[in-house]
Formats: sequence, C-alpha cells, structure tokens
Amino acid sequence: MDYGSSAGPGVQRGGAHLPGGVGGARPHSKITFLGGWVGKMMISSSLLVACSNGDGGPAASTATPAVISGNGAVTVAASEWHFEPSSIRVERGRRITILFQNDGRILHNLKLEGVEGDLIESTSSGPQEADEGELFVGAGSGEGGTLVFRPLDAGTFTYYCTLEGHRAFGMEGTLEVEPGP
Repeated sequence: MDYGSSAGPGVQRGGAHLPGGVGGARPHSKITFLGGWVGKMMISSSLLVACSNGDGGPAASTATPAVISGNGAVTVAASEWHFEPSSIRVERGRRITILFQNDGRILHNLKLEGVEGDLIESTSSGPQEADEGELFVGAGSGEGGTLVFRPLDAGTFTYYCTLEGHRAFGMEGTLEVEPGP
C-alpha cells in the first residue's frame, strides 16, 4: 500500500499521510472524545461513591477523638469543609478551652448544640456574633478565636459551622462529655 501518494484515500496529519479512518479521521476523533468524556464521568462517579456514606452524604469520619484531661485545651482547625479534630472527648465539670483556628479561605465558626454549660469566655474574630450564653466561636480566614466553658451534663453533642450550607458539606463534629471523677 502506498501511503505517500496524494491520490490514495487518506488524511494528512503532521507531515505523515495516513489511510482514511485511522488515527485522525473525524469519526475516530468523535469516538475518542466520547470515550474520554465517558471515562471522566465514570471516574467522577466512582470518587463520589467512595467519598459518600451510601446515602448521598459525606463519608463519616473514623478519626480518633482528641481527649482533653482535666482543665485542658484543644485546637480545632476549620477549613473547607471539615473540622480537625472532628471528635473531642472531655470530662463533665472541667474547664475546657477550644482554640479555634480558621485555616480556610472563607469565614467559618463553631457552635456547640445542646450542651448545657457555663460560658466563661467567647472571643471571635470576623463579622460574627453569638446569642447570649451560646457556646460559639467564629473567625475570618486566617484568624482565630477562643471558647472557654465548663460542660455541666454528660452525653454526646454536636458542633457545627452555622453558615449556610457548611454543615451539609460536612462541617460537623462530636463532643463527648464523660462523667467527671
């Protein structure tokens, strides 16, 4: 077969004359494009399933909780779309300090839900405010805040970012308050 002749069926590509339908004809290009698009969709779908908990929500964290013994402190870092650590264990009646650090690119906060506690201090940065007595701390991007409180009841409670959509994206954690000594 003579691929060098301009009289034969073929497609000119980068100086090489190829037979029609092989390595550059339009139908082949469309199939390659479609195959690449389908492949990318299959990979994206696989990643979504791998990062989900099976019901469409984010995968549950299996991280070991940060344990605060006695009157202690823990740094909680926030970023898009999680807290680190995502679980904290404390003793009832002990003074707890949460040093909140926003490592994200946007505003974030942390609100403790359902916890009865004595609020000692709540210092936030950025344009955020808590309701009277609320266990809350917030910070702008690259900033921090402090929440100091004494939990009064034992139990498992939730902390989350109150900004619209952030909790749904996974910004939620667990506070385990164990009976004190």
